[in-house]
Amino acid sequence: MNSDVKSDPPTELRFKIFTGGVFDTNSYLIQTPSGNVLIDAPDGAADAFADEPIRHLLLTHGHFDHVPLESSANTGAPFIFTPTPRR
Repeated sequence: MNSDVKSDPPTELRFKIFTGGVFDTNSYLIQTPSGNVLIDAPDGAADAFADEPIRHLLLTHGHFDHVPLESSANTGAPFIFTPTPRR
């Protein structure tokens, strides 16, 4: 191995899971050193993660049970999403 090559120490990620909404939709909070990412936001997610500042909100798809206005409006975070394809 080349002694000039340096690697960063491993990054520790922490996860929290919340299940809510009418269809028991899962939501995942990933805590990283550069900020928290919330994946999907069913009803109740904003309250469940109220003490966690959300840096980004990642939406897996645009179904109503993943994107309630209550959760998405309260985070104040930018959205990352892929539009649901038309059929």
